[in-house]
Amino acid sequence: FLWMGTQDGLNQYDGYTFRVFRNDPRNPRGLGQNYIQCLHTSQDGLLWIGTRGGGVNVFDPRTEVFTKY
Repeated sequence: FLWMGTQDGLNQYDGYTFRVFRNDPRNPRGLGQNYIQCLHTSQDGLLWIGTRGGGVNVFDPRTEVFTKY
């Protein structure tokens, strides 16, 4: 996958289609904020996401769960 952080969420591109993960205030395990400023993939496959106003989020692509810090 190609991961892109935008002002409108986390975008996943599989070579054919985009999938967008956005903040949902009702979902405590979702993305903390849509405005993404930086991304980093760790060796264990987790995606570390720096947001504007939503802190640092860690996304596990296997479970599709965000953890907010």
